[in-house]
Amino acid sequence: MKKILSVLLLAATIVSLVMILDSFKIKKISLNSDFVISKENVVKLLKIKMGKYVWEQNFKYMNSRLKTSYYIDEYDFNFSGFNTFSVKLKKREPLTNINSWGNEIYSVDKNGLIFKSLVRNYNIPLIVVSRNVAYKPGMKIEPEHFDIVSAMRELKDKRGDIYAGISQIEVYNSDYIVKFRAIDRAVYLKKNINVEDIYRGMAVVNYLEDRDVYADAVYETDNGFVYDKEQTN
Repeated sequence: MKKILSVLLLAATIVSLVMILDSFKIKKISLNSDFVISKENVVKLLKIKMGKYVWEQNFKYMNSRLKTSYYIDEYDFNFSGFNTFSVKLKKREPLTNINSWGNEIYSVDKNGLIFKSLVRNYNIPLIVVSRNVAYKPGMKIEPEHFDIVSAMRELKDKRGDIYAGISQIEVYNSDYIVKFRAIDRAVYLKKNINVEDIYRGMAVVNYLEDRDVYADAVYETDNGFVYDKEQTN
């Protein structure tokens, strides 16, 4: 009788161990993402070995893959137990777009990081540099152009309506040409770009609009803004 009980106890222990071990196999994906991506694509992206034990997974690769997927701003992944692997993803928000060599358009985040958005946002300002730079995802915007990023970040926080109304910012030598979506006038900024100068340029543009005065642009000078280009000399 004791021998039978010992065999039964051993069998129960083995079954329990097998069940416990089986619970460490990844069979389900729990996905929390603020952008559209399927669980199947997450499995492919991270090379998750479905049906394999958690210790058979390549976590180093997963971390490297997500870190270099620059459209992803924040991420987390872990084995949450009971055959479930949890993945959290948060997309990187574009502040502006920028042109690159070969007519490629990339996005730029608030910190100046270049990345390729999953879906291009046409409703944010486009930075157009006079000389094409071969930007690639993961690079930082050139230091001499970071003041544009700073200005757009501050403008978006303080006056989102003006920020949303800017179609593109052209960089020509050391000057900037700010163009708008709904207003057929540009603001030429001299040497630097900041929120205060954009405000002042917009004030002149609005003045011209209200009085139906024709001028295709307003120009910053050492003495303020003018709308007659000859006055800039």
